[in-house]
Amino acid sequence: MTTQKSLASGIRFYINLLMIALYAIAGLILLFFWSPENLPSFNRTVIGIALLIYSLYRFRRFYRKTKTASEETDDQV
Repeated sequence: MTTQKSLASGIRFYINLLMIALYAIAGLILLFFWSPENLPSFNRTVIGIALLIYSLYRFRRFYRKTKTASEETDDQV
């Protein structure tokens, strides 16, 4: 049971990192590299900034959760 739980938490860890990176990359691409013709510049900028802010929010939440989980395991040892 613990190996399945640790495997699931390990997979969740890497998926969270992947999603944080994808949101940040998508925001940077919209801001600096890709400008679709049917999307106005203002909307493209707002969406890019929103994606960057969301990736920072997810990173902050991920960091706090990882930090508290590591502190709990340190307390148990």
